[in-house]
Amino acid sequence: MFCAAAFGPQPTLVRTMTRFYEPLLAAVFLAFNAAYLYLALALPQSPLPDDVGPAQLPVAIALFGLVLAVLYVLQSWRKQPGTKGPIPIKLVAFIALVVLASIVSPLIGMALTLSLFAALGVVLLDGIPAWRAALVTGACMFLIGFVGFSWLLDLPLP
Repeated sequence: MFCAAAFGPQPTLVRTMTRFYEPLLAAVFLAFNAAYLYLALALPQSPLPDDVGPAQLPVAIALFGLVLAVLYVLQSWRKQPGTKGPIPIKLVAFIALVVLASIVSPLIGMALTLSLFAALGVVLLDGIPAWRAALVTGACMFLIGFVGFSWLLDLPLP
């Protein structure tokens, strides 16, 4: 004789992890962007009232990051079904890549770091067959970083 429970969903031995870390991670991002805004506001302002100084771009980046962090905090507080599962390894690797880029940046320069780690990020997210796109992305990031900031805007890059 057959039991009806034998045809239903069976328990698995794989443990799923709930994403309990999202509100904590959102708070960390919010604190990081607030600290970045505090440091950006400490940069010297332009002596001319209508001139763009060295502090405007970091302040704009910090404000944009704060808006995104607040949106992430609000999203992490919402109850969403289906938020169980393991943390994707590509996400962890990409975050490690960003941290490594910030550590390596003072050693090899900002423009080279931007180009190198943008290309590595494309390869990480899209795979090895996307090496052409990674090359183009790296070259464009170098042009934006070096030509755009150092040459056109005359802003020194670290």
